[in-house]
Amino acid sequence: MSHLGERVSALVDGELNHHERDRALSHLAFCAPCRAEVEAMRALKSRLRSLDGPAMPADLTMSLLRMADPGDPLPPRERPFPSGSRTFGGAP
Repeated sequence: MSHLGERVSALVDGELNHHERDRALSHLAFCAPCRAEVEAMRALKSRLRSLDGPAMPADLTMSLLRMADPGDPLPPRERPFPSGSRTFGGAP
């Protein structure tokens, strides 16, 4: 197996199937650069999980809530054909 490359994030995220995961883990046993990359990716993922989400400004929240208020009533629906007409193209 060559170096893990893009499979590093798949390994860290648990997206590899059983066979691919075993191959990647056995590669890590002998490849210090890939092992360091996986450890760095795991540390980064752990750090990102520990961060708080962004706070929503109160004025944005209020603007969004105002958008949900019912507006004016909808205008009556226009029908393409008069309701009394029972023919189409001159045929009954």
